[in-house]
Amino acid sequence: MWEKFAVHILRRRQIVSIALLILSFLLAYFSTKVEIAYDNPKFIPDSDPDQINYVEFRKTFGDDGKISGFSDWMDVNGMNVQIEQYLETSKN
Repeated sequence: MWEKFAVHILRRRQIVSIALLILSFLLAYFSTKVEIAYDNPKFIPDSDPDQINYVEFRKTFGDDGKISGFSDWMDVNGMNVQIEQYLETSKN
């Protein structure tokens, strides 16, 4: 069976080569259209306490983990004051 298949491909190698080339170009074109979704599906309900704390944390510090104004949230000793205050208020 495999011999017949190989012979079939070798006899029509130009057609098979052109078909593979066209397929490669199509796949390369459509690969440029691939997008990554950064929003996660809802596995955790909105009423979960950890989810509520996470949403409040994102409101305070932003979505990407970057905090604007390095000097605003660090004290002289390098302690993270704003995060400590947030954690204290979220415990209550």
